[in-house]
Amino acid sequence: MKKHVPHAMLGVLLCLLVLLFPATSAFSAEEAPGKTIGFYRLITADNGFATQWIDADGNPVAADVPVRGTLPRVKGRLPASYDSRTQGLVTSVKDQDTAGICWAFSAVSAMETDAIRQGLADVNTVDWSEAHLAWFAANSRTTDKNDPTYGDGTKSTFRQIYNEGGNAYMAVAALARGTSMAEETDFPFPGDYHGKKSYNESDRYVSVMHLAESETIDCFEDADPEALREEIKQAIMEHGSVTAMFYSFAPNEYYNTTTIDGVTSTAYYQNLTDNILRCDHMITIVGWDDNYSTDHFFKKARPQNNGAWLVKNSWGTEVEIVTDGYVYISYEEPTLSDFTAYTALPADAYNKTYQYDGFACAFALDFAPEDHAAAANVFTASETGYLDRVGYSTMIGDQTAVIEVYNHLKNAADPESGKLVCSVEVNDRYSGYHSVVLPKKAYLQAGDVFSVVVRAAEGKGIAVPIEANLPLERIYSAQAGQSFLKWEEDSSSEWLDATTCGNRNIFAGAVYSLCNVPIKAMTVPTSAHTHAWGDVTTTAPTCTDDGLTARFCSGCDAADVQSRVPAAGHSDANGDQVCDVCGVSLVPPDACAYCGKVHGGGFDRIVAFFHRILAFFQNLFRR
Repeated sequence: MKKHVPHAMLGVLLCLLVLLFPATSAFSAEEAPGKTIGFYRLITADNGFATQWIDADGNPVAADVPVRGTLPRVKGRLPASYDSRTQGLVTSVKDQDTAGICWAFSAVSAMETDAIRQGLADVNTVDWSEAHLAWFAANSRTTDKNDPTYGDGTKSTFRQIYNEGGNAYMAVAALARGTSMAEETDFPFPGDYHGKKSYNESDRYVSVMHLAESETIDCFEDADPEALREEIKQAIMEHGSVTAMFYSFAPNEYYNTTTIDGVTSTAYYQNLTDNILRCDHMITIVGWDDNYSTDHFFKKARPQNNGAWLVKNSWGTEVEIVTDGYVYISYEEPTLSDFTAYTALPADAYNKTYQYDGFACAFALDFAPEDHAAAANVFTASETGYLDRVGYSTMIGDQTAVIEVYNHLKNAADPESGKLVCSVEVNDRYSGYHSVVLPKKAYLQAGDVFSVVVRAAEGKGIAVPIEANLPLERIYSAQAGQSFLKWEEDSSSEWLDATTCGNRNIFAGAVYSLCNVPIKAMTVPTSAHTHAWGDVTTTAPTCTDDGLTARFCSGCDAADVQSRVPAAGHSDANGDQVCDVCGVSLVPPDACAYCGKVHGGGFDRIVAFFHRILAFFQNLFRR
C-alpha cells in the first residue's frame, strides 16, 4: 500500500528541497571528485621556457621509474659514438638572431631530421619555417569563430612572440593541432622581426608535414641516469635527433673551445645551478660521444666523467663561443632536461581533423585503477569520409589505455550510446602526443554523431590531460556536449559533461573550471579506402537491430547488404516496462521517477517539480 503524503506537508517539502537537491557542479566545492583522483598542474618558468608537472602540494610529478635492465626501446648494444650528420640526416645550422624562439628552431630541426630519416624530405632542400611555428603556437587563439578551438590559448603581439620564451610542450601542441610545418620560402624568418606585425589567420593551418607522435623521454622521475641515457641515444638513432633544454646563460668561458688530437670543438658544462626551471635555451641533440674527454671543458667547471651530447645550436656559425654552430654538452650537465623526440607524418596522411583543444593542456586528472576512468569527445561529422586515425595526449609515462570509436550515437550526451566500430589497446612508454591508425575505420556521413573514447585498460590507472581555466593563466573555452569524463568513484557512474566539473580547494584555493580533453579524430576521403569484403553471413533480427544477409568489410564498418529483416521491436505483454525478450528497461532515461512519464515544458514542469518531491519520499518510506 502506498503511503499518502498530506498537502499540509508541501510547505515543509519545499524547504527541504533546497537541501535535498542543491544546484552544484559534479565536483563538490569541498572535496575532490573520487577518493583516488590526483590533480596535476603544468607550470612554466618565468622566462617562458622550462615546464614541470606538479601536484596540488607543489611537488614534481612523474611516472614510475623504469626497472633498470628492462629497456624495450634499446635494441642491442649502442655504439660509443654516433653523429646523425654523417648519416645525411641533419639540416644546416640556422640563426635565431637575438629573438627568443630557440624552441621553434629546435622543434623544426627535429621534425626535419625525422622526415629525412623516413625518406619524406631531402636534406639538401628541406627548410621549414620557424617563424610560422612561433607565431601560431604563441598566438594560439584563433580569430575564426567557426574554428572548434576558438577561445583557447594565448594571444600575443609579434614583438612579444619573438622576445618571449617557449618550450617543447608549446611546440608539440601547435604541431598536433595541425599548425605548421610550412615552407621557409613562404614564411621566412624576418631580418627585422620587430617590424613584423602578424600573419594572416588563413595561414594558421598551412602545413606540408604533420606530427604523428612526440615522446618526452625523461618523463620518469629520478630515473637511473645511465638507463635514461641509453633511451635517449636510442631515440636519436631512431629519429635522427631529439630536442632538449638547458641553462645556457653561464659566462662565456664555460663555452670552452679546445683542439685535442687535431680536432677543434666547443664544450659546455656549468656548476652554477641544477634548477631545471632556470633553463633558458632549447637545442637539438644529433649525436653523442661516450669518450669525449673532460679535458675539453672549462677547468673551473669540469664534469667527473667523460661523455657528451653533440648539440646543434641555433646561434648561427659566427658566434664567438660556438663558431661552427655545434657544441658538446656533458652528460652530467645538471639542467639538461625535457628530452623530446618527434615523429613526422605527411600532411596528406589525412584531410580533416576533428578537435576542440587549441592549446597545450596545463591540467590533468590522475585516476587509480579502481576508478575505471575514461575520457571522450563527441563530434558531428561535417563531411563524408572515413575515421582513420585518433590523436590523444598523455602526461605520464608507461600508460596503457584502450581507444574506442562509436558511431551513430543515440544520445549525444552518452559517448557509448552508439555502435562500437573498433577498439584497440595502446601502450605509451613516454608522455607526449600520440596518434594511432585504427584497425577498423568508421564510415562517416555529414551529420553523423560519433565519439572517441580513451579509457584506462583493465587493472591500470590513467592520467587525463584536460583544459582548465585558472586565474591569470591560459584561457580556454568549451561548449556543453563536447568533452566527457567517467569514473566509478562518481556515485552515478555515468558520463559527466566536462564543463559541469569544477572545484575550489585545490592549488592554494584557486577556482578553476574544466573545458575540453585533447582527443582528436582524423579522417580520410572515401577514395582512400578500398573495401575488403568477407564471406556472406546472415544475422538474426533482434528487438532493436535488423537482421541482415550481407558481407562485411574487415577494414571498416561498411556492410554490403543483400537482404534485410526488420527489427522485431520490444515486447511488454505484462506491462512491467521491461522487454519480455531482451530484458531491457523500456522506461525512458529522462522519465519521471514518480509517474514514469516524460514531462514537457510549461505547467508540466511544475508537475514534474512536485513529482520529484513525491518520488523522494516514496523511496524514503519504502526503506
